[in-house]
Amino acid sequence: LAETLRQPVSLNIGAIGRSYGMLLRSPAFSCFALCTAFTSASWFTFIATAPYLMSETLHQPPSAYGLMIMLPMAAYILGNAAAARLARWAGTGTLVVWGVSLSLCSGAAMLLWCVWPGLSPWTLFVPMAASSIGNGLSQPAAMGAGLSVYPRVAGTASGFIGFLQMTASALGTLAVGLLPHETAFAMAGVVLTTQIIAFVLGAVAVRLPAASGP
Repeated sequence: LAETLRQPVSLNIGAIGRSYGMLLRSPAFSCFALCTAFTSASWFTFIATAPYLMSETLHQPPSAYGLMIMLPMAAYILGNAAAARLARWAGTGTLVVWGVSLSLCSGAAMLLWCVWPGLSPWTLFVPMAASSIGNGLSQPAAMGAGLSVYPRVAGTASGFIGFLQMTASALGTLAVGLLPHETAFAMAGVVLTTQIIAFVLGAVAVRLPAASGP
């Protein structure tokens, strides 16, 4: 594919470092980027733990997980489709708040549902499907808002956001591994914690004045 950057930039480690520093000094970028990171962490924590719970705790065959995981996958597509249609009408900030709010409520529902009536495939995947709709709403909006803080370094910002998403997700799955994971409570607790953090960061981010990059 042809290069789309109108003014090519030579590889300069110092300039790259200054770009990262500029992004880190922006409260708006930091909040949007970390909002997407902890939202991703809730999802990756779930998909890292759910197969174990399905096979070892619920004694379900592998095919059961394969079928059930289609529910949150389809829900995420639904959330993305809704975000594309609501973006012009609702605006980026509203989509972020709607999305992280729905995910937070879904995480709380999962934790409560595991207490009563008890753990089952439905108590895992139905709340996560609702959370995935929220993720589908908030993730594109938050990432777009983060990239638009300094459009001149959008490529650096995109890579940085991806790095933060993978880092937060790794920490989430590590936390579940360090906790007693014979039941769903460790997973549900970590998922809910990451969703609370994402909600707070998203709510703060939409109230911050957007930085105007050079």
